[in-house]
Amino acid sequence: MKRILPIILLITFLISQFSICLAQEKPLGKITSSKDVIEKYFKNNTALDSIEGIWTYDMSGHSFEVAIIKNTFNIYPTWDYVAIITDKNTKLGGSKGEVKILLKKTASPHAFKGSYFLEWFTGLGTDTEQVSTTFIGLDNNLYEFSLPINMNLTGLEKHHLLRIYPEAK
Repeated sequence: MKRILPIILLITFLISQFSICLAQEKPLGKITSSKDVIEKYFKNNTALDSIEGIWTYDMSGHSFEVAIIKNTFNIYPTWDYVAIITDKNTKLGGSKGEVKILLKKTASPHAFKGSYFLEWFTGLGTDTEQVSTTFIGLDNNLYEFSLPINMNLTGLEKHHLLRIYPEAK
């Protein structure tokens, strides 16, 4: 029994790490900053949807910058847009180039069904949860969304996406 327990723990750990890797797609490849995304995606794309752009938000003292772009990749096929991490000031929440948020159009042009990859520190490292939320456009440059405040996924805290590129028309 003493020999089986470490093997079971190792298998459990490997399975959890594999599932986290599945959530860490990098549709644009290596990203070092938002300038990379502007060059790779926005520079030659003049027909942008209103949600597309570079956005920033703060979350419990951690700041993130993401590029929201059309999901023309072979990942998450039921989602219309992916938000890719372009910058952050924390070890939490994935790495640059990874998908952080998924968005799906609704009947309302300024409301999106969303899914957010939320990371928690645990005793064994980090755990990633894919959490459903709604993104509500307060204007063309500001969206509001809510996320759980703890690992039990209870209680909600409001967050805001603020557009920093391009200027909204």
